[in-house]
Amino acid sequence: MTPDYASPEQIDGAALTTASDVYSLGVILCELLSGKRPYELKRDSRRALEEAILLAKPARPSDLAAPTDCRALRGDLDTIVHKALKKDPSERYATVDAFAEDVQRFLQGHPVRARPDSTWYRTRRFVKRHRIGVAISATVMVAILGGSGFAITQMLEAQKQRDAALASQRVSRAFGEFLVFLLQDAGDSPKTAKQLLDRGVELLERRPNQDDSTI
Repeated sequence: MTPDYASPEQIDGAALTTASDVYSLGVILCELLSGKRPYELKRDSRRALEEAILLAKPARPSDLAAPTDCRALRGDLDTIVHKALKKDPSERYATVDAFAEDVQRFLQGHPVRARPDSTWYRTRRFVKRHRIGVAISATVMVAILGGSGFAITQMLEAQKQRDAALASQRVSRAFGEFLVFLLQDAGDSPKTAKQLLDRGVELLERRPNQDDSTI
């Protein structure tokens, strides 16, 4: 495999495990999210790359991405990639499936395993996951307590937003499931980002025709 996606233990000549695959997929995910690999090299050489993999702290996707994308990558996505790229194999996800599951949890709005658990974090993820429902509930309470025509208008607007959100969620869910499938499909043979994307195109072309509404 190209050293661009090699794990520290692979560079060091140590025994390879499933955690090594997780590392390689972490590099790929970082590149897919930010457009860049997690190491900034001072010189373009294989030795510089190996030194970076062994010694340098991997950059977070949000630090590498274009300014317009930084906010979307901060938080859970940064944390997932950071865990996959730990120097110590024992600190990474134990399996590729565990890595893919955490990506899936993020896409579904659930707390991710890579982050320390806390009531505040779980509450924030719940509100984000059910943002439309929380907004509607809050507006209904205002309407009931205040009897305000403005509040009722707000409630109707929230319902319209809910319908639009449900449609976009179907598209997001389809994309998320496809991304997780690609990670799982990589299995014990990590691919470059281009190979992973080519595999995705191949799978889509082989997919039976479906109604566009279910994408």
